[in-house]
This record gives sequence, C-alpha cells and structure tokens, in this order.
Amino acid sequence: MVVVAVAGVAAIAGDNRGYLLGRRLGRRVLAREGRWQRHRRALLQRGDRFFARHGAKAVFIGRWPPVARVTSAWLAGASHMPWRTFAAFNGLGGIAWAASVGGAAYALGASGARVLAAAGAIATVIAVIVLSSRRRRRATAPAKPPTPSITTGGTHVPC
Repeated sequence: MVVVAVAGVAAIAGDNRGYLLGRRLGRRVLAREGRWQRHRRALLQRGDRFFARHGAKAVFIGRWPPVARVTSAWLAGASHMPWRTFAAFNGLGGIAWAASVGGAAYALGASGARVLAAAGAIATVIAVIVLSSRRRRRATAPAKPPTPSITTGGTHVPC
C-alpha cells in the first residue's frame, strides 16, 4: 500500500513539473527557427488541436503507454491546457495508474513486471499504428473543394 501511495504522489508531482516545463519552454522550443522548423511547428499546431479536444483524456490515459507517460504532461503544458484541468486529470490518472500497476504487480508477482512491460509496449505499438493509418488516410483523402465566394467592390463576401 505504501508503494502505491508513493508511486502515485511521485507520478503526480513529476508530471506537474513536466507540465510547468512545457508551459514555460515547450512552445519556444517547438516554434524556434532552425532544423525541422516546419515539422515542429506543424506538430505544435496538431498538438494544440488535439489537446483542445482530447487533452483531459490524454493526460489521464497517457499514464499507461510508455512514450505517452513521458510526453503527455509537457505537451499539455506546451499546448496551454488550463492547469486546473491538467491537475484534476493528472491527479486522477496518477492515482489510477499507481493503483492498477501496483495491484497488478502484487497479484502477478515477479512475472507481473514482465507482463506490464509487454502490455505497455503493445499499447504503444497499437497507438502508433492507429495514428499513422489515420495520417495516411487524411493524406490520401480527396481535397475539399474551395468554398465559393463573391467579390463585390473589393470586399470578399463568402456565399
């Protein structure tokens, strides 16, 4: 029980620190001039849209997959997710993560660590496959036709 409590507190505190770093430095790092500038800025725009729609879920669920566990907090900060929302879902996620991982490790014993590591790796692979297939689908989808408009006296008026 003590291990679960310590793990939960440490996870919550660590992600709060990650959020603050992302909030203070994340946008500056991702939007800076230099190598891969276009890709970093596109990532920032996609991240902003994603966190506007799914931020709370991403912070909560991001506890379990290994890559998301490391990045979700600072991406939430870089996307300027409201801190109160972040703190609430970070706290709930930290408690749920510590309880589920601690409970599974206790129930499964030594083999539990291997099972949890494999499950996290499998979840990461599945997430990467789903996201890349969505990206490919969007890239091959036909372009939307432009919205018709009328120009009157130099003023652009949409139809």
